[in-house]
Amino acid sequence: MSSTIFFLLNSLDVQRGGLTKACLLQANTFAEQGFGTYILTFNFDTNYDHIVSELRTLHKLNNRVIVLNMYQHLGQWANLTTKGNAQTLLQSSQACFEVHPNKAHAVRAFENGMYTKFIQSTPNETIEIIDYYNESRYRTKREYYDSNGHLRKSLFMDYERNKPRQTIYYGQKEAAYLRNGNHHKTVM
Repeated sequence: MSSTIFFLLNSLDVQRGGLTKACLLQANTFAEQGFGTYILTFNFDTNYDHIVSELRTLHKLNNRVIVLNMYQHLGQWANLTTKGNAQTLLQSSQACFEVHPNKAHAVRAFENGMYTKFIQSTPNETIEIIDYYNESRYRTKREYYDSNGHLRKSLFMDYERNKPRQTIYYGQKEAAYLRNGNHHKTVM
């Protein structure tokens, strides 16, 4: 019977330092020797599928090494189709938009003259972040989207400190699977 090897990392990316490189090297070595090999990560990143694919393409990660991310696993993300992009959102909205002068692929949305949203997308027009603002220009919520346009995380903001008071993580069909509340004294 073959043993299973687990590596625990905070995060994984294509360009990383020594600890990640050492972990990848060890994981590849164990996988080549026939061990069931897993890398477990526990940070939130909407790009894990792309990162793993790129590591495999660059031959930095053996095809037999299985990468599991806590948030993707809990949210049960698997091969979902593309939901939409920034152009679709902009065309379907009743708001008027202005291009953000200091950020590529970012626009500000105004509804009836009031600033309501900040939308940041990738060069291929996939939405990454949407910030929502109230009538006093306080940010009330930030949403994070994955590369397929699916909502993955929402931060509900403290008005005065502009820090998250509550975080909600979403899985398939944008159903919430995890909530994290931040105590008002720790929001700084």
